[in-house]
Amino acid sequence: MARVISEVINEDLGPLRERLATIGDLCSAASVLAWDRQTYMPEGGVGGRAEQLASLARVAHEMLVSPETGRLLQGAGERESGSDDAELLRLARRQHDRAVRLPTRLVSETSRATALAEQAWISARETSDWSLFAPRLERVLALKREEAGYLDGEHPYDAMLDRYDPGASTQLLRVMFDELKAGILPLVRAVSTRLGEDRAAPLRGGSMRLLRRRLAAR
Repeated sequence: MARVISEVINEDLGPLRERLATIGDLCSAASVLAWDRQTYMPEGGVGGRAEQLASLARVAHEMLVSPETGRLLQGAGERESGSDDAELLRLARRQHDRAVRLPTRLVSETSRATALAEQAWISARETSDWSLFAPRLERVLALKREEAGYLDGEHPYDAMLDRYDPGASTQLLRVMFDELKAGILPLVRAVSTRLGEDRAAPLRGGSMRLLRRRLAAR
């Protein structure tokens, strides 16, 4: 929820807008800190930065799930369908309904764990040492499984999908990938047959250039 400055303020939504904007500011500050960690911050500072991000996540979550935020959302009523106010309330209520089911401890710890895991992944990639990243990844996965347990869903991954693609589900993805599989597998088999024993030929680019010329000729 990013801060939006508007010269026209609906008075009865004013306190809610201001509260949501403050929460958005905290999330934006966390994004800046995360960007700085990825670009300029010395590697030795990752522990302290992880704590800062965890604190911001905790404060933002506490504001979002607070009784005051719930009271403002409930008192806002309904607005004209399709209006900016209606969309603001729809998104805010959706975020609030999801957030109230998650313990603040879990939100804070997930922020901390992901920050530490990202730096561990960078180090592991640079040194080709999986052991640097494995325990951090296991911790993040454990926290995400715990998060899924607090949220509704036929499959644990449904809770993760819903955050970024509302309405999506593991079952829908299976259907989509089965359809893709039905078309892609015969194509891969046909290409493999024509390549014969030289299966690395596409990696050298010759086959792709030939395919592009044939497609262009059509």
